[in-house]
Amino acid sequence: MKHWIILTLLAIFYSCSSNYDVKKIHIFLDVTDPKLQKSINGSIITNDIVDAIELNESFSDAVETYIHDMNNLSRSRANTLNLPPDKKGNSMIRKKQIEDFIMGLKGELSQRLAEIKGKESSKLVEKVCSVYESESKHSTLAFIYSDFLQNSENISFYNDNTLEKASTQPIAFAKENLDPICQIDSLPHTTFHLHTLRNASTDQDVNKAEAFWKIWLQSKGAKVLIKS
Repeated sequence: MKHWIILTLLAIFYSCSSNYDVKKIHIFLDVTDPKLQKSINGSIITNDIVDAIELNESFSDAVETYIHDMNNLSRSRANTLNLPPDKKGNSMIRKKQIEDFIMGLKGELSQRLAEIKGKESSKLVEKVCSVYESESKHSTLAFIYSDFLQNSENISFYNDNTLEKASTQPIAFAKENLDPICQIDSLPHTTFHLHTLRNASTDQDVNKAEAFWKIWLQSKGAKVLIKS
């Protein structure tokens, strides 16, 4: 009898302690050109994420955030910052947890942006592919802050012919140029928030690059939202 009581209590405890979801968020920062960062900062990015997941005092789920630099190192290590789930149901404790998470995320993002010195290569596609080769089956949110002008030894959107083909024939271009380097089959559980960084001199090229990224990601089954 005691044995069954213990098992019942353990089952109740486990179900109560596990009754929450984990919101998994990947943040991609284009750190190749310091001028791109004039339109974004840690507060703006943090607010984008808070709004997307509706983070407020009634939010009981856990959050895992991964901050990636989209630079010349396609497999550089991500920084992580997490919000624990609300296991105790104490509103004061939960409020403090959320405040600490928001302040920590804003501070981490601000520091990363302040350290941008610029890079010659922009391995944007390679970075997204390196992350989502292992994340394709998981439900995630991705936030990308970039001009989306890919520039690597594999693909360069600074080549007018390359960019034109990518924007006008995105699926054919991806099959020829991305499939050999990107092991992503499908992304049916991912929503991408594309925050396009631009200026007057790059506007036309950025529009073409943005069009390619949108159609390419949608062709993988992802949901794509654009904020220019």
